[in-house]
Amino acid sequence: MDSIGLAHNELSRPQDHVIISGGRAFIIDFESASLNSRVSNVAQILNALVMGRGSIQDRVRAALGVSIDFYGLRNVIRRYKVTRSDDDFMQILRLLRLE
Repeated sequence: MDSIGLAHNELSRPQDHVIISGGRAFIIDFESASLNSRVSNVAQILNALVMGRGSIQDRVRAALGVSIDFYGLRNVIRRYKVTRSDDDFMQILRLLRLE
């Protein structure tokens, strides 16, 4: 969605807008979506699931089984928000060991 400039604008609450079924994730409810926003969907979902503090974030980090370099990840997320490049996206995946 980022690559086409479509911002969902509500992925900071993935429990309300992401459904996981059959091992696949589906994003729903595009009522607040925008083509004019500089919001990064990737940054929103990572902030909600990984970077934040709480039991959900703790469980996601445990499921990933990695020790996260928050400083490094935050810097790559910031760079990705500007560049929207595949290289920066892949760097995010590498830091999360999802590549």
